[in-house]
This record gives sequence, C-alpha cells and structure tokens, in this order.
Amino acid sequence: MKSLGERFEREVFNPYCELLKAEYRFNEKFAHAKQVWSEKLTMNELVNGAFLEKSQIYAAGEAVETLPLQAETRGTINRKLSGRNLYRHQTDAIKQILRGENTVVATGTSSGKTLCYQLPILDDLIRDSADGLRAIIIYPLNALVNDQLEEWGEILRPFPNITFARFTGQTPKDHKDFVSLLTRGIAAKYEDSPLKTQEKLKAIDDDLKNQRENLPPNQLNHREAIRATPPNILVTNFSMLEYLLERPIDDSIFRNARLKFLVLDEVHAYRGVQATEIGFLVRRLKDRLTVEDLTCVATSATLGKRDDAESEAKVRRFVSRLFDGEFAKPNPIYGTPATPELLQPSFRPAPEKYIEAAQLIRNGDETAAIAKLSPNQNSESLAELLRRDENLFKLRSEILVKPIKLDDAAQRLWANETNAAAGLQAFLEIIARAKMDGANEDLLPTRLHYFVKAQDGLYVCLHENCPARTDGKAAYFVSRRHVNTEEGYCPECWLRNQKSLLVEVVTCRKCGYLYGAMQDLGPKKWQAIDDGNADKQAQFDDFSTELGWGAESFWSYFSVERDLPFPDAEIFDDEDADAPTFAPSVLDWCVECGKKRSQGGENNCECAKPHLRKIKIFHRQCQHKKDGPTIEDLAKSEKKLLSACPNCDAKNTSGLEPVRRFQESDDETGMAMAIPLSHFQVTNNAETANQPRKLLCFTDNRQRAAAFPALLEEETFTHDLGRKILEILDATDGERIELESLGKALANRTDEADDNFDSKLFLPTSRFPDKSLNADERKNLWLSETFAYLAAKRLSHSLDIRAGLKNINLSFDDCPFDVLVTISEVAFDVEGEF
Repeated sequence: MKSLGERFEREVFNPYCELLKAEYRFNEKFAHAKQVWSEKLTMNELVNGAFLEKSQIYAAGEAVETLPLQAETRGTINRKLSGRNLYRHQTDAIKQILRGENTVVATGTSSGKTLCYQLPILDDLIRDSADGLRAIIIYPLNALVNDQLEEWGEILRPFPNITFARFTGQTPKDHKDFVSLLTRGIAAKYEDSPLKTQEKLKAIDDDLKNQRENLPPNQLNHREAIRATPPNILVTNFSMLEYLLERPIDDSIFRNARLKFLVLDEVHAYRGVQATEIGFLVRRLKDRLTVEDLTCVATSATLGKRDDAESEAKVRRFVSRLFDGEFAKPNPIYGTPATPELLQPSFRPAPEKYIEAAQLIRNGDETAAIAKLSPNQNSESLAELLRRDENLFKLRSEILVKPIKLDDAAQRLWANETNAAAGLQAFLEIIARAKMDGANEDLLPTRLHYFVKAQDGLYVCLHENCPARTDGKAAYFVSRRHVNTEEGYCPECWLRNQKSLLVEVVTCRKCGYLYGAMQDLGPKKWQAIDDGNADKQAQFDDFSTELGWGAESFWSYFSVERDLPFPDAEIFDDEDADAPTFAPSVLDWCVECGKKRSQGGENNCECAKPHLRKIKIFHRQCQHKKDGPTIEDLAKSEKKLLSACPNCDAKNTSGLEPVRRFQESDDETGMAMAIPLSHFQVTNNAETANQPRKLLCFTDNRQRAAAFPALLEEETFTHDLGRKILEILDATDGERIELESLGKALANRTDEADDNFDSKLFLPTSRFPDKSLNADERKNLWLSETFAYLAAKRLSHSLDIRAGLKNINLSFDDCPFDVLVTISEVAFDVEGEF
C-alpha cells in the first residue's frame, strides 16, 4: 500500500488535473499549446507542499475523580476518553462553568472545546432533569450544527430523560416530514444500484428501519415535537433563534424555560454589524425569559493572544459586550502545552526501518513491526515503543515548532538520505497507528497542508527570438508571474536581457481555436480626461497585456500570423461580410513595450529597436468602426461582446461570449478539489482502522453575512412602503392625491401619536438622518422616499401583489422641482415597465 502522500497525489490531485485538462478545448492547430498546458498541470506547478504542522499537544488536567461532578458525568468522561485524563484547560473551564461564571475557552482546533461546556450542562441536567429549556447552543453555520448534533447524541444516549434537538431551517416540520426526509436520503444511495425495483425498495425499508431504531430516544427530530415538549438542550444558529423569538407558533418552546446556559461557538465569527445583531439577540433572549443568572460560554480557536495582557483584556471586553455580562479573569482560558518527554533507554531508527515497519502494520502484523523498529526493545505496545523514539522526540521538540515542508523536515531528521521523505511519511503513519489504542493520547497530532493555486491562465510569448521557442513554435506559459522576472514578461527572454510581454490566450468553448486578448485602455483614458474640452480625441489602440477582471475592462481579440493565425473560415450566411470579425484591422504591435507602431497619433512605441508583430484585431469590446473610431462609444460603459467565433461560428448565448480564459476562480478550484477529496480514505479499509472522518467543506463570506441585516431591512421597507401607499390610495376612492399630501400621510403613519400609526412602517437606519426631524422635515423625507420608490424601473416588483390589478399614474403638471424641469408629463403603469 502506498504512503498517504503518494495516495493523495494519485487519488485526489491527479483526478483534479484530469478535470482541468478535460475542461478546456484545443483546436488541432494548437497541439503544441495543448502539450504545454498538459505538462504544466502537475503537482510541481500547482501545489505548494505538503507542509507538515504539529497540532498542539496539551498538558493533562486534574484527575476526573477530583472534579465536583456527578458519578454519571464521570462515567461519561471515562467512556468518551477511554480512561484518558481531560486536558488542563478543560478541567479549568469545567470548574469555572460549574461555579456559574461566564467563560471564554480559546484553544486550538481539536482541543476538546466542546466538552468544556457539554459536561457542565450534562452534570446540571443530571442533578435536575425537570422539563423545560435549560441550554441553548448557537453555532454560526448549519454544517457545524449538524456535526455537533452527533456529539450530543453520543453523550446523551445513556440519559433518556435529558432531551435535545436541532432547530434550523433544515428541521422537518412533523413526523411524516421527518420520515420522508430520512427515506429520501437513503433512496439517494440506491439511485445507481443494480438491484431490481422490489429489491431496492426492500433495501430502503430495511435501512430506514435500522436508522430509526438507532436514533437516540431522547432526540426530538421535528418541529412539531419540539414545540409540544421543548427540549432541555436546543442546538441552533443565530438566524433561527431570531425567528423562534418572534414567531407566535414557537412561543411554547420558551414558555416554561429555565434557561441556565447560553453558548456561542466559534465566537470569533461575529464581527461588525453581525456582532451588534448577536448582542441585541442575546439581550432580547434574556429579556424574553427574564433571566438574571445566566451562565454564558464562548469558544474560539483564534481569539486573542496568550500571555498578552492587552489582547486578553480586549477579548474580555468583546465578550462582555456581546453577552451583556461580566467576563472576569482568568478569562480567556488558553491551552497549556505539554512538555515533550523521551523515555530511556531510547533508540533512533533509519528511514528504511519505518518504511518496512509501516508495510508490516498495513499487513496487520503490529508485533513484527515493533520488532523491526527496535529488535532490542521489549515493548508491549507500539505507543510504549514510540515514547523511546529519538526521532519522535526531535520532531516534537525541535523540528515542528512551526510549519515546515515535509521534505525539509525529513532532511533535518536524516540529512542526505534519498529515502528520507518516504521514511518520514511512513513514520507519521506508524505514529497515527499508535493512537488507535483509545487510552493513549496523541503522540504527535499533525496536519498535512497542500496549497493549491487556481489556474492563472495560458500565455504566449510573441517574440520571434524567444529562447523557449521550439521548431518555430511559440513559447507558452501558465502564469504572468515568474521568479526573478518582472510580472507580465516572458521569463526566458528576461534571462537573455530582452523584454517580451506575455499575451493572454483565450479559447473557443466549442472548437478550441486560440486567440490573443489584450485590454483596450481607450475607454479608461477617455473617461479620465475632464478638461471640459468637447473636442477630446479618441484614444483607441492603447493596450495593456493584463486583462483584469473588472467590468470597466474592455478587451480586444486578435490573431497573429504563424503563432496565433487568423482562421481560414468561410463567411457564414448570417454574418455581415464587412463586419470586423471577417475584416480585421491590422496593427504593428511591439512585444517589448506593448504599444502600437504607426504614423502620427498617440501612445506609440518609442523603443529604439522595437520587435514588431502584425496583429489582426477582429473584435473590440469597445466598438471601433471599420472606417475609424466611434468617439461616442468611448464615453459609454457598455461592452459589445463577441457575437461568434471566427472559426466555427459558435454563438454568443445569454450574454456569454463564445471564448473563455484558461482560468478558474478560487471557489471553482476548491469545488473541483473537493470532489475527489470527498472520496479519499485517509486510512485503509481494514476493520481495525479508525473510521475516516467526514469531509466538511464550506465557504464563508463574512462581509456578506455582516451586510445581511441591512439588506433584510431594505427589503422589508420596500414591501411595507408599497403596501402603505396602496392603502392610502385605496382610501381616496380613485380621487387624485397630491404627491406632497401622500408624503405627509406616510409621515403621519410613523408618528406614534397619530391615530393611523403603523408600527410596521419605518425607515431603514441607513436612510434615516442622524439628527431629529420636525414635522416638515419628516414630511419631506417621506416625500423623497415616495418619489424614489415610484421612480423604480420595475414598480410591479416593489408593490404589494394587489398592485398587479391596478394602474397608478403619476403626472407632473407645472412641475415645481428644478430637477424635473425637463419632464412635462410622466406616466407609470404598474403592470409593465416605463
């Protein structure tokens, strides 16, 4: 069996590369470019790593027997940890929470933060398991909610009188919905099964029966059950908790609550506007339940700096404001590192010994592996033997004090050994195997990090004397960035002290024909000139080889004789023979400076000895008529997209050009890597092996999350304003109403002293001025909002659904507004656009 690194390359990265190779097309004329592209799609080109990082090894805490816990809680700990002690930060946090003190646990990933609050909550419920909500656990993401629900199920299974539940948007509404959800999940596994229909249905029924029988008896699985008999422990996210507090149907969940614990997991995720929203949510929760003695717990892997008094004080201020409660010292609680220890007598195997021992372990012969590593040692277990291993001690104490490349770490263990890297990978596999005895702590918890870069594009050097040209074929590269070379230049030419700009290549999605692309800087330069001169000259044909991504970037597509030849395609029937696609404009373009060379005009090449290539520009996203520049188009931000591929006539569909770059976004790269990674087995399939962990993949856009409350408020306001406008218009019985009167009527609806006050109608905070307003100012504010609302391009999308049955006409006669002097009469129909 191969090592973990070798299997990762074969089973994860190679399928990813094959996916990239299959994604982009190459026409047969560009076989050389295809060969370069394929050769560059390797781990050496796309991956930095593997990096080896040691996870923190924590010092043991107090013996379980000394903690002020119920006997049942101690039994749970022993079952969970197989006799191993809790860490010191865990025992410190548990004692603090049991005293009812607010607590922040800020330790690394996989440090057992969850147990810090699970065990005190369990212990409290063992002491008093009366009905009613006692603990709320809030996670920032549903993926984390689902992951932790299994942890709660495992811990609470021996205590059927302690109930727990998950309440998120994914929670089924009733028992029927729950069973249906389970059935659909099971049926999905059998979609591609070769079983016959009846056999498949029986298999689904059997699996459903087994799943239902194995569910924890104290887990409430649907909303109806949660509302009928509220759980002792509720696991949710902050968005759903907001709904639960507001919806009358969920009132029963809080009716007899005796809330004692509130936990915010991954508390570092809450920042800015979102942190403010969470703070108000916590305060509303306390007010709703009239809770005075609430124990608040926050956990994070990246909160503050250990042994930094200022940082720790900042953390305490943050969580105090978030929870509206005091967090005193010794918060935050950080993990205490364990001190490495080398037992004597010690030994130091060579790399080949680890390779041979790892193979023996894969074959199921651990005894032979122990003998292979150290024939003179008399060890009862692999873990006991490794505590005497000098290589392990050196890794823990010297080499892995910070992340390091695996190959570099191997050389520090065995300098100049050719099989050092393979030996270290085998050694890590053996160390992981030693952890399979649950009573042992991790001897060396490690992570392998691979940094995979997204494809940076395909580029060509058009210098005819480029040293990288072979057999007259152009030199291709897969990045604009190269070591010891100015960005955007050919690295091979750079070594010969000649400059040549790399040109990005695009490919037809259908036929794979290749074209060059450059950014036309004309529109940017035209719009940047603000000298009041009405006779500004057009500035076309000023190029940049960096295309950019912004909407303000206008591209020009071109061909180059021999290297990127213009296709010998027929003129298709539905194309104009005089169109630029079939009558390209020709320019002399300098590969050294990236500028044109022509008589007169601006932005010309000034190189003493320019290296010129004739380029045929067949399409410009900023229009350029055949007989000269179209100056009007330079002032616009509208692009004219390529309508068809000049080679195969593949059409522009849905605003998507027929050509594309050889690039993918970071998100697309992550998704492509996740597909093979989700099928990757970290351990082998032997029955004695640890079960592979699930793959948890998510993207997390904090900026978008922070903006969500404001966006929700804007959406609500738009709906409520339309509803109120229609209500006021309905009351006029079809009579004409002045816009000013409408603004005044709306302002009155927001005045609590008015008989028509509507508590649901309010301006979003982003629109309301800081100062207090008098009656006239409030009326004018609502008047401006009404006018802006009615001037929306699609009024029917903003108004109440009843607006679809009405016509609203706005007319401006003798318009008193200076900004509208050019408008004599404007009519709006809510059933269409205007």
